[in-house]
Order: sequence, then C-alpha cells, then structure tokens
Amino acid sequence: MSQGTRGPKGPPPTASAREIELFRRLGDPAHMLEVLQRELGRATEEPIRVTRVKTKLRRTRAADQAGRLEVVYRVLVERRGQGEREYVLLGTAPETAEFLRVEEGRCRALRGHPAVAPFREVAVHVGELELALRLFPLDPALPALAELTGSGGAALLSPYMRECRAGATVERVEWELRHYKPFKRAVLRITASFSGPNAPPRPLYAKLFHDDRGSKFHAELAALSSAARGARSLRVPESLGYDAERRMFLMSEAAGPGHLIEWIKCLEKHRPLPAGVDLARVERCVVVAAESLAELQRSGIRPSRARTFRSALAALERDLDALRAKLPRNELVRSAEELLARLEALAPSEEELLPAHGGFRHKQTVGDEGSLTVIDWDGLCRGDSALDPATFLARLRQEPVRDPGNAPEMARLAETFRREFLARRPAVSPGRLALYEAVVLTERLLRSFRRATRDGEMPRRIRNLAAAAREMLDLAGARPVEDPPGSKAVA
Repeated sequence: MSQGTRGPKGPPPTASAREIELFRRLGDPAHMLEVLQRELGRATEEPIRVTRVKTKLRRTRAADQAGRLEVVYRVLVERRGQGEREYVLLGTAPETAEFLRVEEGRCRALRGHPAVAPFREVAVHVGELELALRLFPLDPALPALAELTGSGGAALLSPYMRECRAGATVERVEWELRHYKPFKRAVLRITASFSGPNAPPRPLYAKLFHDDRGSKFHAELAALSSAARGARSLRVPESLGYDAERRMFLMSEAAGPGHLIEWIKCLEKHRPLPAGVDLARVERCVVVAAESLAELQRSGIRPSRARTFRSALAALERDLDALRAKLPRNELVRSAEELLARLEALAPSEEELLPAHGGFRHKQTVGDEGSLTVIDWDGLCRGDSALDPATFLARLRQEPVRDPGNAPEMARLAETFRREFLARRPAVSPGRLALYEAVVLTERLLRSFRRATRDGEMPRRIRNLAAAAREMLDLAGARPVEDPPGSKAVA
C-alpha cells in the first residue's frame, strides 16, 4: 500500500493538548489509511481496498473560531474488476453523530449518484476521532452541490428557468464539475432538458460559494448585463438569479463557438487558418474586442472591488520576495529587481478607476466579429483604464515576446488592437498603456521562475520577457504617464 506524504499545517494557536493530538491523528496519512480502510469498507455493498490517502488540513478563521478542524482526504479506492478510482472525502472535527441527521435529506438525494458508487452511505461518523466524513459531492459549506448533482437538481433550477415560467418542466439535469475547492467554491456546467418540443436543452453555469460573495457577483453582473443591452459590441452572459439560502449563483452559458480562440491558436502554432478565414477577419475580431472594452469602460457600473497600480506593485513585490528566498541573487533575479524599481519610479500619483474585466484576454471570448461575448467575469473590478488593454496586448504578444521574430501575425494583431482601443479611448495615454504592459510582463516574468529549473528554455524566455518589459518602461518614460482628466486620488 502507498501513502500520501503531504504534511499537515500546525494546529490553531489556542488548541488544547487534546485538540493538538486530534489534529495530529487526522493529518497522519498512515493512521487515516487504516481508519478509512475500515470505515469505508463498512459503507459499501461490495469489497473495496483503500490503497492511498492524501491529507490536507485547512486552517480558516471561521473554523478556528468555531474550534473545528477541516480536512480534505483524497482517497484511492480499488474495486474488484474495475481498477482504482479517486474519491474526495471532507472531514470536520470534533463533530457528534448528530450531523448524520442534519445531512439526511441531501444523503437521500444522492442515492444512486454515479459519483458515489459503490458506496451506499455518503456520510460516516468516526466516533474515536469525533470525525464527520462526507463523500463528494456532500460539502457542508456548499449545500447546493449535493442538491444540484443529485435528484433534487430539477426542482432547484426550475424557478430560474424562463422555459418553466412559460409552462415547461425540467425533466433531466446533466452536470460537469469545472472547478472545485473543497469547503470554499465550486463551478458546475449544467445542461437542463425540458418537456415540450419548443424548449431545447439549456446550458448554464452554477457558481457555488461558501459565503455571500455570490450575491454581490450576481448584482454586479446583472448591472453589467443591463448596460450591455444598449451597447454596440459588448456582450456578456445573462445572469439568471441568486439563491441566498444555498449561496448559489446561476448564469447562462454564452452561445456560440470559440472562433477567436481557435484562430489565434492556429496563428501561434503556425497552422493554416480554417477555410474562409484570413488574417483580415481575425483583425476584425480584435477590433470588436477593442470596442467591447471601450464600451465596458463607459458603462458606468461600479464594481465593489478595486485594483490599483499600487496593489499590482505590492503583489509583484510579494512574488519577488518569495523568489529571493528560494534562489541566489543571479542575473535573472537582478533583472526582476531592476524592473520593479523602475515601475516604482514611474508609479502614477492618481488613477481614475473604471469598470474592468480584470483578466481580459482572447480566451475569455466566445464568437467572432459578428458577435463576440466576453466571459469569465470573476475578476470584475474597478481598475485603471490601461489594465484590461495591457492584459489583452501582453497575451497577443506572448509568442513574439517569448521568441522574437516568431508569429509576426500576432504582433500585427497586437498593434491593431492597440491602435483601435486608443482611438476609442483617447483619454488613455500611450505612456500609461505601456506602463501597465510592463506590469503584466513583469508579473509573467516572475511566474516563469517557477518553471526555470524544469525547462531549459525558460531562462532565455525570462530574459526576453525582461527585454520586452524594459522596452515598455522606456516608452512609458519617454511619453509621460499623464494623470487622466478628472482623475480621483486613490489611497
């Protein structure tokens, strides 16, 4: 039998001797392998063998205040004639067996669920450890996860479906897990099928949160959707609603294929574009992206989160500090230090914060020049008017920067986007845009160090990123980073 070796974090500072011992046992893979072999074996209708346990103990403020430990177990289970499969178990302690009564309804909804086979019990109490164990998708912090993926999914979705308001009924719910952070967050892609010939299947996304941030996200995306209805180019997914009790936000999936994503991949990989597509058509897509971004900045919405130049600089400093702790101060590290010093020297004294996507790239689009929908609005915030265009430009220039002279079509697309965006947003100075491009390039440079020891090409690419960032800083210095008209001071 193999065992996971991931060690636990330390116990809470206020933990008693008993809690420290409990914490140690819950985080010990060898001990938990023995416990789970016994307890999971009792919860199935067929023989199984637990072959590996990986443990990850979590420390959160809420858990510490409640005097509770949270642990994620990734368990490899061997079934006769079917090989091995990994299951996720969520543990909380100390808990009494009373939690089984609380979870009874959701456990019932998961009977026959393919994700829990061959287990007949999806919740187990381990008395000797005062441990409550829940098998995914039973997550105490994300109650809607079990309901949506179990037999209660249709009833949960129906109030938010316009097809149901028109008289249709949700007959089947199919789901795919796109993102999962136990005890914290999950994203499901769902297809709802309806009764009646005039109600085709409806693809949508459900975002589940451990706190009430989904409420704010729903309100902000709803405001953005309203603003986009009067826009020429800006398209965003439809916000369907928010269930406060379950902390569940629902939104429509953007319709259409990812043409721009596909075409840019062809250009970067030196593959021919699909039939009927030429570079001029891809450029028209990029122009629509520039116009969409300009319309977003003029939308007038007020996202609650703010991202400033100072906050971006602070994040870069943290990355650099982590880098210094791991690597000798060689030529590559010194180049990163030089870039941060120059960014600090050119930092704007004031910024006017406008609506920003927060991660605006071609991969966050669906469609083509006829209709281009911008997706993935999790980073929606107020930011400098140069933040989003700089992010988009840095991504378009990725291959030309990594390997100068490579992918000239991408360099051309970048210049098209730069020209078209600045024409639509004359208040954004070229110097400020160049400054933010330097920020994005420096961020990418610092992240590249994580692969430097595994990829022989990475040191060369780090040098190329540094050269590109210096070029942008030279442009920013030569063309002063003017404060925008009507800008507001940012603390």
